Amino acid sequence: MLIVIGFLSCEKEKPPVDTDWKEGVIYFTGDVSVDGCGWLLLTEGESYHIGNLDKEFMVDGLDVWFKASDLNGTFMCGLAGNKYSIKEISELRKKPWEVRYLSDYPGRETSMDMFSLDSVYIDGDSIRYHVGYSGGCAIHQFNLWALETGMDGEGDLHLMLEHISNGDPCEAYLHEWLAFSLEPIQEKGKNQVTFWLRGSPIMSMLFGPYTYEY
Repeated sequence: MLIVIGFLSCEKEKPPVDTDWKEGVIYFTGDVSVDGCGWLLLTEGESYHIGNLDKEFMVDGLDVWFKASDLNGTFMCGLAGNKYSIKEISELRKKPWEVRYLSDYPGRETSMDMFSLDSVYIDGDSIRYHVGYSGGCAIHQFNLWALETGMDGEGDLHLMLEHISNGDPCEAYLHEWLAFSLEPIQEKGKNQVTFWLRGSPIMSMLFGPYTYEY
């Protein structure tokens, strides 16, 4: 089945809803001593040098929440003389891979970059997706959002998978398995939740229903 849809502390953290928190990815570009650019922070399609990254967070491809301020000057690195603006981190958290309620983030604009959904299934308390997308030159991010109930006229929950390509211009076709915890959508007094999958808040096409039992 191929469905084409247009459309990050090791301890379990409750997602921050303070609008000062931003989402990003920590990634490694090689040691500066051998012409790499060290550890960078990718957020909203831009990469930054971090002047005070703790070793705990030096994990390539680590999805994080952060608060940071911009510092004067630029960081230069690599044979090509790459230049990056500098951020100083004031707070940093590892982001668990779990479904989150979009209503907890008022005003957040979701990204609907294209990807294919090859298969999806519930595995215990997780939902697993096999996705494909064009790229190869940038880090790709996926988020799973729970939308308002009742959008199908029946009161069931809708889950939307968001793809952020970060402007990747390359055309290699990549495949990836994703897994998100469904525990945040558990309801007290119930032992199951029924939900539908959709591509974006405004698309009418739905996939499902799926039943998560717990």
